This record gives sequence, C-alpha cells and structure tokens, in this order.
Amino acid sequence: MTEVDTAELVYHTAGAGPCPQPDGQPCEEGTEPGPEVVVVGKNPPPAADVGTPIIIGGGTPTPPTFKVSGRTWCQPAKSGFDDAMNKLYEGSATARQVIDQAHSNNAAFNLIRIDTADGGKQDLFDTQNNTVSWDPFSYPSWDENGVTKSVPAVLALAHEICHAALPGSPEMDAIDKANKIATGYNGYFGTKFEAGRTTHGDGKYTNTDSIASTTYSISRGDQSCG
Repeated sequence: MTEVDTAELVYHTAGAGPCPQPDGQPCEEGTEPGPEVVVVGKNPPPAADVGTPIIIGGGTPTPPTFKVSGRTWCQPAKSGFDDAMNKLYEGSATARQVIDQAHSNNAAFNLIRIDTADGGKQDLFDTQNNTVSWDPFSYPSWDENGVTKSVPAVLALAHEICHAALPGSPEMDAIDKANKIATGYNGYFGTKFEAGRTTHGDGKYTNTDSIASTTYSISRGDQSCG
C-alpha cells in the first residue's frame, strides 16, 4: 500500500504557473492568476490550455453519455457496454476522437445478442437510424490471405463507432482507423490484438464471456438473461 500525502494546496492555472510560485516568488507582473484548483499532495498540476480538463488524483477520462437501448435490462450486457466504452476512451486517443465525434453526431447504441436465438443479427452501424448495434459477448472472425483472424468484442465496437463518427465513409477508412485504435489499445493495456486488418469480415461470430477475449465459450457472459 502506498502512503498518500493528503495535504491540500491551492494553485492557479494561469500561463505563469502556480501563484505564488513554488519557491515563493510572486507571479509575473501583469499576469492574472487562473481559477483555484485544490490539489491533493504537494506537486502543482502542469500548466493547462484553456478548456483542457485537469485530472487530479490519477483519474482517467470518461466517455460522453449515449442513448443505449436493446438488452439494457440484462446487467452483464449493459456492464459490458460501459466497460468497453471506458476502456476504449482510456486506452486510445483515436478512440476518444471517434467516440466524441459519434456523440456530436447524436449516434445511439443498441445492445444485441448474436446467435440463432436472436435472429442471426450482427454488429453494424445503421445509417438510417444512426445507431450502432453491438453484442458485448460475441467476437468476429474473417479470412485474410488464407489466415483466419479475429478481434475481441471491444474492438468490434470500435470499428462500428468509426462508422458512426463518419457516416457514409468507405469501409477501408473505418478499418484503418480501427487498426489505429487497436494499436493504441495494445500499447496502453499490453494486449496483442489484431491491428493490421486489411479486409472486411463476412459475418462469422463466436461466443465469448468477455468483451476482451477471443476464447470460445459454450456459455455467454449474459447467459443468465436468456
């Protein structure tokens, strides 16, 4: 366990830095201090541009709130969606950009179940309804130059969000951007998911118990929901 110094110090976020300066010197002449920020610990926050949030205490950025329908009554499915969005937003700068753009476009999400019991649906972005349909517990596979490749459900979601961010853009644009998201995600979380996809999938899905797994499961993470 790490001992934390809980001394609260007040700093200002003007361009001149904390006011007064850490060594006790006053601010530069003519510089107006910015708003006060209470910081836990003894180190002042870094200078920030206007409008840039300052995250205090080791927190992580959180994604904007979207309208979510479908299997929201199934807690594992809804938790899977929340977890996937949080991980994408935390782990990839490209993901943050497309998620924010999809939010600006008023995109919505529909939690589905991909299996014969649910009519054979699949992950997609519906341009007519401006809605991403996604199953937290199924991952897609495809054939690429004679090799079967796959990505976990969380990155399948990222692919569809790329479509929601730029509706009508070519499929390869979404694939390329999703590859960048996968690269950032891998670098941040230490995973080794496919990040060099060059072809679109052909509707092959396999059940799993985790948004970040490509391991087959005879059961699903939301099996208790029917």
